[in-house]
Order: sequence, then C-alpha cells, then structure tokens
Amino acid sequence: MIKIRDGNLPQGKGTFTWLLPRLVSYFGSVDALIRQLVDDGYQWVAPKAQHGYLLGSGYDDNQIHLLDEFVPKAEEAGIEVHGWGYNYGNTNTWRKTTNQQQKETDRIVEAMVRWRFRSWMLNAESEFKVSGGNTAAVNLTNLVRETLAAHPEDIDVPIGLSSYRFTSSHPEFPFAGFLQGCDFSSPQVYWQESKYPVEQLEKSVSEWNAVKVLPIVAAGTVYPSGTWRPTGEQVTAFNNRAKEMPEVIATCYWEHYYPFKYGYTDVLDALSDFVWEADHPEPPPEEITLAQRLRIAEDLIASVRKQLE
Repeated sequence: MIKIRDGNLPQGKGTFTWLLPRLVSYFGSVDALIRQLVDDGYQWVAPKAQHGYLLGSGYDDNQIHLLDEFVPKAEEAGIEVHGWGYNYGNTNTWRKTTNQQQKETDRIVEAMVRWRFRSWMLNAESEFKVSGGNTAAVNLTNLVRETLAAHPEDIDVPIGLSSYRFTSSHPEFPFAGFLQGCDFSSPQVYWQESKYPVEQLEKSVSEWNAVKVLPIVAAGTVYPSGTWRPTGEQVTAFNNRAKEMPEVIATCYWEHYYPFKYGYTDVLDALSDFVWEADHPEPPPEEITLAQRLRIAEDLIASVRKQLE
C-alpha cells in the first residue's frame, strides 16, 4: 500500500456537493457559496467531478465550468477540496466489453490533473452487487490507485470508498474488494426514517472496521425522505459522537443543498455551530547543514563587528 501523504486525508468538518449549478444558482455566485462555507466553518468540501465515463456530474456540463472556478477559489479561501465520482466498473457484459473501469479511471485522472484534488472518493453502490462484483471492485480500485501513482504529474493522492452505512445489510456488496486498495473509508450513515444517528454511527463504524480498519470520514444526513426530515438535534448528536470516536477523522453531509432549499434552520444552525479543528501535522523542521551553521555564525560575527566600529 502506498503511504498516505500528510495532510491529504479529509479532516475535521466537511461537506459533499453534488450538482454545483443548482447550488451556485441558490447562492447567486461561486463567491457567495464559498463565503457561506467559510462563515459556517467548513474546513473541506468534496464536489462531484466524475460520473462513470463522464467528467463532471454526468447531468450538466456547467458542472465542469463551475468546478474550474470553484476549486481554486475555495482553496484560496482556506477550504481544502477533495473530489469524488460515481462508479460502475466492469460489472456486466457490456461494461466489460467496453472496458468501463478504464474509462472511469481515465476520467478520474483527468479530474485530478485538471482540479488537483487532495484526495479522491470512489462512490460505488448497487452496480457491484453482482456475480464477479468483488473482482470488479478489486480491479477498479487497483487500476485507479496504480494509475495515479504512475502518472508523471504529482496526483498520487489517498483513495477512499463511499458506500452503504451497514455492511451487514448488503452482504452482496464487495466492501472487502474495494477497501483492500483504499486509504480511508466513508460510510454513508444516512439515518433517514430514524431518530437515532449515534447508534447508527457506532454500528456503521464497527461494521466497516470489521472489514478493514482505516481512517473514517463519516457522512451524515441533511436531506428529507418523504415526510421525515433530520433535525438539528440529530445532526449535533451525530457530529459530537463522531468527534469522540478515535477511528473517525472527519464528518461530511449529503448533501449541502438540501437544508438551504427546505429552510431547515435548526439543521443549518447545528452545522454552523459545530467546530472540529483538523489535526494537520506540522512538517518536520529542515535539517541545518554544517555549512549553513558556519554561515550563520559568520554573519553574526560580522554584524557584531559592524556595531562595534
């Protein structure tokens, strides 16, 4: 396994974005969106940048143009940007024939070169619940990992998996196949139709750890489902418990647009009030050579002599 480079894992308080055009339309501009992210204390954001063999969201070409503006401006504002995309892999005869995993890898590499994301999340779900799905998961993950590592540009970043919250509820999904080639996990702890986010978070982390122990980026719920919706109290409980768990290094939410669209002020307040300082290690001090030490001493002596003249 390739060593994780310091500072490239998502850490602290983050959020997912899916369809940038509608999000930017809501706020009025990319600048306004970024100001809101800064005001709400987000340390990182993960926009969608690939869908199968397509660059961007897969739904709107404007996603690509907005990413061109959003990514550098967010980084300049102090918000780290991590990318994600939805994957199909070589999971049926047609996809094998057209080599879908290579096409997806090509788009991920294109996204990495274009936007310089700090990490990448593979979002994989029902398409891999097939005969041969584990092989497809291993092959896709390893191909992405090896291609990034071998690329002439410096885009060898950590890779994570975003998928179902409970491994026990999806025995046909190849969690092990994906995680063998990943650097972090991102279970989708979406407690829709429930009011017990803490219990679901604890169960999810335990089950994912049973497959492979990796740093965990826990994704929470901020979207409605029918007549049900999350509450600010639930979001706060989820965040506080995640922060206490040693395995969990970050939180994020699906998806940033929904609480604004539906006016969930209690959820928005809970998200804004939550603080989680990211623990980025300080780089080691540079070694001072003997020649540098002598030069420093000489400069000091020269400075003292000048003062005595």
